Amino acid sequence: MNIEKEYQKGYDAGIKSVDYLVKKKTKPNIHTIAGLLTSVLNMAYFKTDKKTIDKIVSFAKNKAKNNEY
Repeated sequence: MNIEKEYQKGYDAGIKSVDYLVKKKTKPNIHTIAGLLTSVLNMAYFKTDKKTIDKIVSFAKNKAKNNEY
């Protein structure tokens, strides 16, 4: 498995979700963002265990804070 390729697939899906909201003329606010994050976390909880999810969330937060993609 190519980790960067798989990461990019997920990142691109997130960008498409944000684009969808913008096209619907929805100005993202804390509730919109929470809904988007919740849907992603729901998928994560369905697919893996809590310990792994904690690692995923930490990794993603660091990438976002450092403006990495």
